[in-house]
Amino acid sequence: MHTLAIVSTKGGVGKTTLAVHLAVAAQHAGVQTLLLDLDPQGSAAQWAKDRTRLAAEHGNWVKTRLEVRRLFANDLSEEIAKAEGEGFGLVIIDTPPHADFPAARAAEAADIVLMPSRPGYFDLHAAKATVSLVNDLKAYAFFVMNQVPHNSQQIATDAAAFLESKGIHQAPVTVTLLQPYVRALRDGLTAPELVPDGRHAQEIGALWHWLQGELAGLTPKIHQAPEVAAPPKKILDNPFEFLAQKFTDEVA
Repeated sequence: MHTLAIVSTKGGVGKTTLAVHLAVAAQHAGVQTLLLDLDPQGSAAQWAKDRTRLAAEHGNWVKTRLEVRRLFANDLSEEIAKAEGEGFGLVIIDTPPHADFPAARAAEAADIVLMPSRPGYFDLHAAKATVSLVNDLKAYAFFVMNQVPHNSQQIATDAAAFLESKGIHQAPVTVTLLQPYVRALRDGLTAPELVPDGRHAQEIGALWHWLQGELAGLTPKIHQAPEVAAPPKKILDNPFEFLAQKFTDEVA
């Protein structure tokens, strides 16, 4: 079982959108997938509720299991170990913005890290903090140019060159800013499910295909399942035990 973390300490770069799209791509590929939502906003968890409601109304259109669970970062390693025992083939971690600790825990736990970044000036300079974080942890990490205007390929190229100069490699797929990515989520769907033919479907399909290839060459990290706590040992005798015995004798 492999683990993917979607990490950026910058908000609004499309982490959750990318996480749910890759989770569904894995599901359609027959991979049992667990998406762990570390964000207190719970956006991925809310999307999953809408998806469950849609399935209840119209029937499951994908038979492979996909679950979304909310989680605290402290419990990450234990939950990943638990997921492997439950038969999942992939865990995807969606991290919150403006929170170094969950981002670091996710990057440490993951076999591969994806850092989405928009090509804007402020986004690129904010991304430097995340690049430093994954580099300090020696994580196997790539950035994904995300939410790129469809007619601005040169902007994306320049942005990618800037990030690569900071010491992180680019995933070979650019994700464009297209309406289906937004419209599909409100119904618990993804863009390729809403409109199967289109640029968005090609992008997510290509990103998932590349990710599969990367994961196939990686040895999964080992995560320890939590040990069952032993019952507490008796440290002190009950100082009132003799009183209870005396009371019982007097009553008798």
